[in-house]
Amino acid sequence: MNGTVRVVALLLGLAAGSAQAFKMGHEEEYRAVEDRTIAGRDAEGHTVYERTQGVGSKFGDAIHEDMTLASLKLARQRPGELLCKVSAQDIERFARKIDAARVGNRVCCDTTAKSIWCDGVVDRVRYTDFPDRLAPLIAGTRWPDDPCHMSVRPDTVTAWAAWMVDPGYRRYANANYSSHYHHKQFLHAMKSVGFGSNKNNAETPGVTQHKLMTWAEFAMKVANGTIPSTTALTAVPPYLEPGRQKAYNLGFSGYGKASVGRLFAGTKGAPDPDHVRQIALGALLHTVQDSFSLSHANREHPQAARLKDRGRITGFRNYRDEIPSEHGAADARPPNNDGTTAELSDAHPVAYGAHLIACAASTDDRDANWLKLKPWLRDQVFAIGPPTRQGP
Repeated sequence: MNGTVRVVALLLGLAAGSAQAFKMGHEEEYRAVEDRTIAGRDAEGHTVYERTQGVGSKFGDAIHEDMTLASLKLARQRPGELLCKVSAQDIERFARKIDAARVGNRVCCDTTAKSIWCDGVVDRVRYTDFPDRLAPLIAGTRWPDDPCHMSVRPDTVTAWAAWMVDPGYRRYANANYSSHYHHKQFLHAMKSVGFGSNKNNAETPGVTQHKLMTWAEFAMKVANGTIPSTTALTAVPPYLEPGRQKAYNLGFSGYGKASVGRLFAGTKGAPDPDHVRQIALGALLHTVQDSFSLSHANREHPQAARLKDRGRITGFRNYRDEIPSEHGAADARPPNNDGTTAELSDAHPVAYGAHLIACAASTDDRDANWLKLKPWLRDQVFAIGPPTRQGP
C-alpha cells in the first residue's frame, strides 16, 4: 500500500466514526436490495444479506442506501396503497436512470467559502461537472452527508474525508460544514446551532420540527416539480406556506444568485431537472431515516429493538455536543433497517420513504398531495412527544 492510499484509507476510517448519520458508503459501495444474496435470518426472523464489499476503500456501512432502495422496492410493489395516488408507470418514470445526469463540487468549492482543500486536491476538478453513475436516488440519499458530491470520486473523497476529521474543519464554512455542525443540522433531523438559531443549545423540539417541516416542504416541492430546478434560491419562499420564510432563509440564504438545481447538483451548467428532483427526494429520505437514529433524535421507547416500535420524537441532539465515537456507535445498523418485513402502515423509515416516493412521482394534483403530506409529516413522521432524557 503506497503512501497516498494509506492516507485515503486512514481518513475514510476516521470519518466512518465521525459526525455522520446512519452510515453511508462511497463511490459505488451499495447494492440494490433485490440483487443482494440472502445469507440467512436473524433471531427475529428478519432476512440477513451477505455484506457488500463495494468499490475502493471500505467506508462506513451503506445503511442510507439500503433504506432508500428498500423504500423504492416497496413503492414499486404496492403503488395502489400509498399516501398519494400514483401508478407503477409514474414511479418508474420518476426513478429511472437518467443518462444525462451530472453533478459537481461547486457548492463547496465555489459558491460558499473555500477551504484549503479546495485550493489543493479539489481545485483541479471543481470546475468540471461529471456524470452521476450511481443508482437513481442514491446521490440524493447521500446529499445531507455529502452536499458537494465528493464521495463519488477517488480524487475528491480524500478532501471530503479530511473535512470530516480535520480539527480545523469547522472554520471552512462550506455546505459540508453547515450541514453537520452549524445551521443546517435539521437536514439530519437534529437541532441547529449558529446564526442565533440555538444560543446555549436552547432550540426547542417545536422549533426544530418547524425547520424540518420547512425543509420537507421545500424538498418535496422540488421533488414533485412544483419548484422548477431553474428557480433562484432567493425566489423559493413564495412557493412555501406562509410562515416558512424565516426558517427557509436561515437554511438556504447565502448562495447569491444560485439556483435550486445548483444547490442540489452542484454543477456549473444547468443540471437535468428530473435528476434534481431525484436528488431532492433522496435528501428528504435521508432526513427521515436519520430521525430514527438515537444519536440524532431521542424517542419515547429508545431501547426498542425494532425501529417501528420507538415511538414519537421527544428531543433532538446536535453534533457539537456529542462524542464522535458514541455518535458512531448509536448510528450502527439497526435490526431490519431495510424494511424487509415493513408494512406500509408501520412507523418505519422504509415505509415512510415509500409514501414520499409516491408523492414525488405522482402526476395527481400537487397542491392536494401536499395537503395530505403536511399533517402526515407533522403528526406522524416528525411527531413530537413529551420530553425525556436525551439519547446516548
